Amino acid sequence: MIDIKERGAIGNGVSDDTAAIQAVLSDAATDEVWFPHGHYRIDASKGLTIPSNRALIFEAGAMVTGANSGPRCRIFETVPGASGIRIVGALLCGSREAVCGVSWGHCVRIDAASDGELENVIMRDAYTDCIYIGGNTACYGITLRRVICQSARRSALTITNAVGVHITHSTFIRSSGQEPEAGVNCEPNAGERVREVTFFESMFGGSRVGLFIHRGQGNRAGNIRVIDCGFTENSRYGLIATEIDGLHVIGSRFLRSKWGASIGGLATRITFADNRIEECEHALVLSGVESPRVYGNQMTDAQVEVLPAGTRPGVYGRVYIDTEE
Repeated sequence: MIDIKERGAIGNGVSDDTAAIQAVLSDAATDEVWFPHGHYRIDASKGLTIPSNRALIFEAGAMVTGANSGPRCRIFETVPGASGIRIVGALLCGSREAVCGVSWGHCVRIDAASDGELENVIMRDAYTDCIYIGGNTACYGITLRRVICQSARRSALTITNAVGVHITHSTFIRSSGQEPEAGVNCEPNAGERVREVTFFESMFGGSRVGLFIHRGQGNRAGNIRVIDCGFTENSRYGLIATEIDGLHVIGSRFLRSKWGASIGGLATRITFADNRIEECEHALVLSGVESPRVYGNQMTDAQVEVLPAGTRPGVYGRVYIDTEE
């Protein structure tokens, strides 16, 4: 394991540590990199690029910050196509400031990578997204475990091109400032796909939308599983999904949003079961959904609304359906 302070990083919050840290990450002999306690400031327009088979381990109190200083900003970015990357225990702080014509800014940008993992990582104040998972080719086998993403301008987590993403015991909160203002945004770009994504015991709160799944410019997102999650105090939607092929929302709780969950746009293979929806103006809205399986849900103050295809929630009166299978 290589200690970055032994290779020239200062960690005083003033000195630019970009070059020293990058030299360690690029060293062919490196497999584990140790970030001892300290405040490491980097040039986010350059970012820190992580090649394959690197584990970045952070001591408690180790923090990396990167103010916006160019059009494309990030703290960490994987080499395109890299595999076997782990980041453990980090505190990463971006910048919400719109300076220097910045177009995007991420705390961690995962680019066409495979078999990557973030564990016990806290990220905040990204100009666009705390975590971005995508690239010209799909990411595979990405795991987020006990991750906290907060106060991004666009989305705490954005996924544009990935197959096999597993997210567990994580928190995505307080996104505001740029559409869609989502906790998580699953949005395939042109020619790309988002499939086989699982959210387990995770929380989405305090944003405009908790979890947003839509086609974007690419292929239909599909096989998304939301298991035992919590959606709390999102101003518009706890969950909204359109044109999706395979969505299973099971055992989750929706609390104090205008719409608890809204699913539509000719969505197929939908299961919404054993969830609890409380203090929402609209509990569950189904618009143009093909043969959904809706059962075992507990709803207070609102019921299920079934709308004709192509309409928006709230336009038509409610049609109640049996919530038991």
